[in-house]
Amino acid sequence: MLLSTFPIRTLGTARHLPPTLSRQVLAGLAGLAPKAVIVIRPRTCFSTNATDAFGAKDQQSASGQSRSKSIAIGSLTAATAVSALVYFLKSRTSTEPTTLSNVPLSSLSAQDQYIHSTLTQHAQIHAHPALKAQIHSTYVASNNPIEDRLAITAMPKGKQLLVSVFDGHAGWQCAHVLKQWYANYVARIVEMRKYLLGEAMGVALDEFDADLMGLPNEAKNMETLGMEIDQVREILLPAMAGSVVVSAMIDETSIHVANAGDSRAVIGRRTSSSPGWTAVPLTIDHNAENPAEVARLKREHPGEEDTVITDQGRVIRGLNVFRSAGDGRFKWAKDVREWVCGKFVGSEYKYSRDIPWSLSPPYITAKSEVVRHVLEDGDEFLVMATDGLWEHATNDQVVASIGAYLDRNNKSHRDAERAGPDDAKWALQDRNAAAHTIRNAIGGQDSDKVAHLFKIPHPESRDHRDDISVVVVFLGKALDKLPGVQGAVQTVPVADPNKGKMKVSMEKGLYV
Repeated sequence: MLLSTFPIRTLGTARHLPPTLSRQVLAGLAGLAPKAVIVIRPRTCFSTNATDAFGAKDQQSASGQSRSKSIAIGSLTAATAVSALVYFLKSRTSTEPTTLSNVPLSSLSAQDQYIHSTLTQHAQIHAHPALKAQIHSTYVASNNPIEDRLAITAMPKGKQLLVSVFDGHAGWQCAHVLKQWYANYVARIVEMRKYLLGEAMGVALDEFDADLMGLPNEAKNMETLGMEIDQVREILLPAMAGSVVVSAMIDETSIHVANAGDSRAVIGRRTSSSPGWTAVPLTIDHNAENPAEVARLKREHPGEEDTVITDQGRVIRGLNVFRSAGDGRFKWAKDVREWVCGKFVGSEYKYSRDIPWSLSPPYITAKSEVVRHVLEDGDEFLVMATDGLWEHATNDQVVASIGAYLDRNNKSHRDAERAGPDDAKWALQDRNAAAHTIRNAIGGQDSDKVAHLFKIPHPESRDHRDDISVVVVFLGKALDKLPGVQGAVQTVPVADPNKGKMKVSMEKGLYV
């Protein structure tokens, strides 16, 4: 066995490291070279006044010898050992961004750097100081452009946080106007003081959708006044496209959730029993896998029981969700549909064809299901995501992965060495919990699989994954367990109740 030695020195000095840091250095080296045999022993190191690996000159004694403590490392060459020590020391003092395990991003493989970039290029962290909540979010596109939108907004009064996830389809336009204005609708209705908090969220979505469905009348008026066809189409597109909606109003004691579609909101609750985390769903998908929804739709369309839902679970051969905002082609009467679809003849919008078998509209509703969840001691986070995430992972798996993210940051090195098989299956690399959630849902530690899915170009990517958007809201005790933030923490913007009503004009088009 090759035995190599070198002096332990701090950068640019000839001082010896203190014993505590020496042990930490050894621990770091052990992590980098687990098969090495490491011993500490006094040793005489000879020098001829040459510059050492740290750029510091050896200070010789009168006999020409410099005495220092040394590390003898089996199976490492001297050069490799010195490089490992420099790497370890720099990792303790560098401001370079690192992974959750404090590995500098620049030291990752090209593939891992690509995965990290894809997961985090849209990642954000928001803080709501009054509520004491930290919100992690990100998204990964499959459509081009992406059709999902996220909105994180504070109510103008009180300690209330509104988090909304909008999963668009047939275009991005409906989800986009929801992101811009839905929170303002909620704020305006909350200030009326006519409704309970959860009811106000549902009323806001109903009113928002009614305004969308009224856009053809507004567009007709603008056309009469001489508005150009391209502007008319821009007004109509948010109503032609559609969006699933899940929105959560969070205060100090409870969470109200309004849901229309198949995005989800799930509480992560810490338990004293194995496996340590429980998923508490706050939503139910509104699709063909929901027997109550199937029964409702058939009941509302007598005489069409055998055709209203296809064998593939689609409503009149179209949508695979039963509730959403927008989607005017599934809601308007025939004369309105024909007028609107006629305005898109010759355009590039590909969802403009009429649906002749729409016999008794509306088939789709924006009516949301609202629940109130009273927070318990073990409720440490809320995860909300579009169905692109849930196609790859169950509620339990998602909650378990975020639980591992929290627990990893509170384990000592010794605890990590004793980690069980459940701990080992998660990839613990991402500081942003939303990015961590997406990585673990689609491949986890299998970097080849994750990179492959990300690299499939649009439109082929739609055969393998949907747009994926995730928000994780950490509450209460979880805030003390989060890793340090690298980068900016954004303050949650405040909703404006004075801009809580959709309008159309010749000058501005569609605005609030």
